[in-house]
Amino acid sequence: MSATSLQTISLTSASVEKSGATASKWSGDLLVLPFWEVANSSEITLSTELAALDGAIGGALTDLVTDQEFKGAAGSTAVVSLPRGSPARRLAIVGLGKQDKYKVPGARKFGEELAALAKAQKVKVMGALLPADPAMTAVLQQAVEAALLGLSPDTRFKSAKDADENKPPPLQKLELLGTPADGAVLVKARMVASGVLLTKSMVAAPANYLTPTSMAGTAAALADQFPKTLKLKVLEKSDCEALGMGAYLAVSQGAVEPPKFIHLTYTPPQGKPTKKVALVGKGLCFDSGGYNIKTGAGSLIEKMKFDMGGAGAVLGAARVLAEAEPAGVEVHFIVAACENMVSAEAFRPGDILTASNKKTIEVLNTDAEGRLTLADALVYADRLGNVDTIVDIATLTGACIVALGPDYAAMYTDSDVLLEHLTSSATSTGELLWRMPLAPEYVEQIKSPIADLANLGGPGGGGSITAALFLKEFVGKESPNATPAQWVRAFSSHGSDRHFKQLRASFDAAAVPVTHAGLIRYLHACWAAERGAVLRPDMVWHTLANEVASAVLADPARYRGLFTKAATGKTDIVIVTRDDLDVGELVAAMRTKIGDPAFAALLCDTRFASEAPGAHTATLLAFAEAGTPYFNYMTTMCGIPSVDVVGSRDEWVALLAAVRGLQRYVPSGGKWLGAAVRAVDAILHWVFAEPDTDGGGYADAAAFFADTFHYGANPRCGSGHEPRLVRGWARGLYAAGWEDSEVDLDRFPSHVRQMPYKDRDTGRMYVQAGGLAYSEATADGAFEPGYGFVTYEVMDKDTFKRLAKE
Repeated sequence: MSATSLQTISLTSASVEKSGATASKWSGDLLVLPFWEVANSSEITLSTELAALDGAIGGALTDLVTDQEFKGAAGSTAVVSLPRGSPARRLAIVGLGKQDKYKVPGARKFGEELAALAKAQKVKVMGALLPADPAMTAVLQQAVEAALLGLSPDTRFKSAKDADENKPPPLQKLELLGTPADGAVLVKARMVASGVLLTKSMVAAPANYLTPTSMAGTAAALADQFPKTLKLKVLEKSDCEALGMGAYLAVSQGAVEPPKFIHLTYTPPQGKPTKKVALVGKGLCFDSGGYNIKTGAGSLIEKMKFDMGGAGAVLGAARVLAEAEPAGVEVHFIVAACENMVSAEAFRPGDILTASNKKTIEVLNTDAEGRLTLADALVYADRLGNVDTIVDIATLTGACIVALGPDYAAMYTDSDVLLEHLTSSATSTGELLWRMPLAPEYVEQIKSPIADLANLGGPGGGGSITAALFLKEFVGKESPNATPAQWVRAFSSHGSDRHFKQLRASFDAAAVPVTHAGLIRYLHACWAAERGAVLRPDMVWHTLANEVASAVLADPARYRGLFTKAATGKTDIVIVTRDDLDVGELVAAMRTKIGDPAFAALLCDTRFASEAPGAHTATLLAFAEAGTPYFNYMTTMCGIPSVDVVGSRDEWVALLAAVRGLQRYVPSGGKWLGAAVRAVDAILHWVFAEPDTDGGGYADAAAFFADTFHYGANPRCGSGHEPRLVRGWARGLYAAGWEDSEVDLDRFPSHVRQMPYKDRDTGRMYVQAGGLAYSEATADGAFEPGYGFVTYEVMDKDTFKRLAKE
């Protein structure tokens, strides 16, 4: 079945709105309460607002949390009906996972849970009380996107559209309570969701519905929908022949469906563009493999409708930009749409093709067809003239999944600047990109003895790399008198809506590169280009914070008292991390040693509800640099980043009493048991705020727990260090360690105890052994302590006698 344009998935008509209602006053079908995850030993704590709600509904919230043993783990949910007369008919609790781990993937999962609840509970009006927390606000857009997508099922090819399992959720309105986010976030989320749905509509459509003709029709429908910003040009087969597109046309010649070369252009409605970007997507509506036909298990021929995922991503991006109307950038969306089929007219292994840049290509494999279509598309993009950036994206090689697995996309570029923009943008949107090498050592593999190039690399692996090297031959050659375009190639191994999200990250970075300018240069840029400017409190504060930092760095002696109590020298600040340094964590460590806490609080704690993402981190960075005359900043992969104290206050009080009891019975242990008393006493002080303790002589809880254990001559990292010295208050729990400042690790026993016993009837000899052990890391990264036991038979009598002290 062919159509002039593809039927697309409808975006839910449900609105997403901010609400100023409190939880206890909100009325509707279902009120959703998300919670951060707490440790298994801890209990969910209700905020003042939630406590008021709980009181108004007769303790139903507390009962639900208790009955379900709810701890806030990501994806955990529970629902309860509320008494008649309650403003909300039902109440749901949803786990968000660890607060410090809540990033874009967590936000998407939360949005999916909202959609799932709306569908399962069949509600029309749903509310969600969001935590007033920067972690939630920063990724709210992604959560709303996921909710909108979850509320928009694909039922295009179902005959029984009215069946319950095929009906879209009846939700009419989702109200967000408690969020400080700007309403513009919700508008942008709906724009992006619309683009993602267009991409999904194309990738999920079978090849008898999405043909090159209907893909061109879909692009035409976009241009009709947004005539102010989009213009369409479709090159027919004869047009492509006139341009010499021999590589693209060779792939299409075996199909009944004619090729359609799609060129959609976005022009901003106001102002002159200062950047030109081309987005090129692979558009194989079906790939049989040609005469190198896909056969056998694992060939995925039945899924080859998704081989136009790159094209779907490109047109989805066009949909978003057309509605968002970004200024200052002209974007060209280019797709060489066709099918790779087997017929008497199809191209053959061994054929030599001539691309539009006159390069000749020996066809070694007709299933390496995507690079042939992209070759002519890239030449076309390059010939547009003065293109700043070309981004192409494709489901090009199975070698990509061999190298990176199913979730990462391989990224190839020679531009480190473009790489930085892409990586930053991908991180902020939760996408997974990985730079792969354009290895010059592999160039020989794509050379042909009878043509300029071969369309397949040599055996032995690296197929994704050689595909990228092949495409590199078709960019940067067409404008010898102009600055070459930056080019990036993104490979993915299979089709999904992830293609669109990856392209969105690429476009954001490529089309609008970040310019670190400072406020005055930002205003100058607006003035020079006659563009509107934006002013927020965080911009002014960031400027002043940086000026303060400059004053400190210019005269460090004058400002020493603000930063440190030390009269001279520099203090080490060491952060335990396995990732990049977190500036916020570094500054938190600095503040434990700061000379004037009020100054640090003023500079570091001033925040604004309207500030842009990253504003606070940028201010902290200025503060941290100002501290460089007084502090040495270091990271280490060794150490204990956190200590989770488990157990109630009563348990720790009982432990303290028991240790003191031991002092009466073991006189020889008076000194080291005294050290143990001081340690437990300090835990009670710092964790449970016991007033009758002195905290072990430490300045604060952070200092106490940081000194739990250090290993090695260098306290910052002990892996393999000699001498094998142990420091920290935990050594005081051992008779070997209480009195020495440094003790060799080998002096501490393992405390694995062995109890020998005999079977009185058979005379067989046994030993039961056991002690404290630990298992692999738990979900929050900690090693889980526990106790292990083993029983084994002793075959040697002398050994048994020694163990039994006979």
